[in-house]
Amino acid sequence: MPIYQYKAISEKGKKSKGILDAPSISDVQKKLFEKKLIPLDISLLKKNALTKNLSLKEILSFSRELAKLLSASLPLYDSLVALEEKYRSQKIHPVIVDLCDQIQKGISFSKALESFSNFFDPLFRSIVKNSEQTGNLAEALHEASELIAKQLSLKKQVIGTLIYPAILMGFSFVILLSLFFFVIPTLKDLFEDRNVHFFTKLILNLSAFLNAHVKFFFSSLFTVFCLIGISFFYRPLKNAFLKVLLNAPVLGRLTKKTALIRYCRAMSSLLEGGVSFMETLPLARKVMDHPLLEAHFAKIESKILEGKSFSEQLLKIPYVPILMSRMVAIAEKSGKLPQMLRQIADIEDEDLRKNLLFLTSVLQPVILLILGTIVGLVLLAVLLPLTDVSSFMNY
Repeated sequence: MPIYQYKAISEKGKKSKGILDAPSISDVQKKLFEKKLIPLDISLLKKNALTKNLSLKEILSFSRELAKLLSASLPLYDSLVALEEKYRSQKIHPVIVDLCDQIQKGISFSKALESFSNFFDPLFRSIVKNSEQTGNLAEALHEASELIAKQLSLKKQVIGTLIYPAILMGFSFVILLSLFFFVIPTLKDLFEDRNVHFFTKLILNLSAFLNAHVKFFFSSLFTVFCLIGISFFYRPLKNAFLKVLLNAPVLGRLTKKTALIRYCRAMSSLLEGGVSFMETLPLARKVMDHPLLEAHFAKIESKILEGKSFSEQLLKIPYVPILMSRMVAIAEKSGKLPQMLRQIADIEDEDLRKNLLFLTSVLQPVILLILGTIVGLVLLAVLLPLTDVSSFMNY
């Protein structure tokens, strides 16, 4: 059924907008009149606008609810209709309506999901497609939901650990800017032609230089932030940034472990769902969300096609732990690769949690101490001479 977006006005003059599913524009008008709304504009909603601003949390909620309804032996179409009523006021509603329309026409669920490929990634669609052949759609959706939930949890842990140091650094940077641009210049005349310490002179000269080149300083700062922002979209810059980050002492380990955990969990779920090993490799690789590591894993896929073992090729990737390669080698001999990959993901996840705990308990106080020392030294360099009478004596 087509989906229309509308703008309307109530009898009291209050404007509103929304979406409605109806066979035609005249039916939309009837529905609006029933709600005592006067239509101002009605247009067909384009499919590429359906997934605008949808978050991973919304897809997680949708897939979990759908899995529960299917587990209760409800048909797929009836389950989607029930969710359509529940999510009517939310952003995902037009997506569910469109899925209902396609299922009603006899299109398979996996094929219908391809209409929203910008959100339902190949891994999710592959799990659903394979489950349609085995008849375990509810179980597959539950597995896909767990993957999304663990991905969100992992992301939340990493961001939660790094956000506090980032706030500290930002706050300290603002304090230093305030000192150099507002506080120290007011004391310049007080220290002029006075006998002060070398470090105090250095701070005064640095403040004078920054105030003399304000436009250059802030334009350079703006350029740096722009380059960082562009690096997330411009692939060569992003790869260069990720390469530096990957070789960093602490952050490099975090990014590497995060990508490997995603890879192992995705591969384990796909193999347990019945997807062939060679089909699993590119699908799991795309879940890593790390171009440099993806490039390394893409290289070994061609070697595996030639008949090389998976564990031997993993040894050639410098960022893959030796333990992971050895565990995969054991699994290849025992025929329990999906279970072993899940165990590897659990081990790496536990190790990542320990690293994050270390960052929280040790690194954050160290950063606070370093930043506090820098700000404190600047303050002492300016304020301490004010307490020394001899510094105001000319020699």
